[in-house]
Amino acid sequence: MRRLSLAHASVLLNGVKGAGFIYADISPDLMSRLPVSDLVLFQSVLHHIMYNRGVDYARDIMAALRLKVGKVLIFDMGQSDETNNTWAKSLPDMGPTPHAWIEEFLRSAGYTSVEKVGDTDSYRSATKRALFRLTT
Repeated sequence: MRRLSLAHASVLLNGVKGAGFIYADISPDLMSRLPVSDLVLFQSVLHHIMYNRGVDYARDIMAALRLKVGKVLIFDMGQSDETNNTWAKSLPDMGPTPHAWIEEFLRSAGYTSVEKVGDTDSYRSATKRALFRLTT
């Protein structure tokens, strides 16, 4: 709740219009009820879903989300090579090139344009996560 409160406060303090945040369990059903948005940020979330619910469920989430992206989706996720984090061993083995594994996973969810636009820091690790720009 603290992070949600900070997000709402930031929008209000900075006078940002048209941004919204919700508190909910992420599921394909939730995705089906969301409006289409020009820009969607989905960062550092999917690996939590993947290690709790599996790769197929995570793919279902991404496929459902694809239908809600009007223009672009900015995406990153935790990787199996972030071995300083206990959850990393609960992810599928992404091999020596996790960025390529993630790109293929995203394509398997129906994204036709998957572009790595940079790297971002990971949590408690020197490993860099791939930052992707996805379009449908």
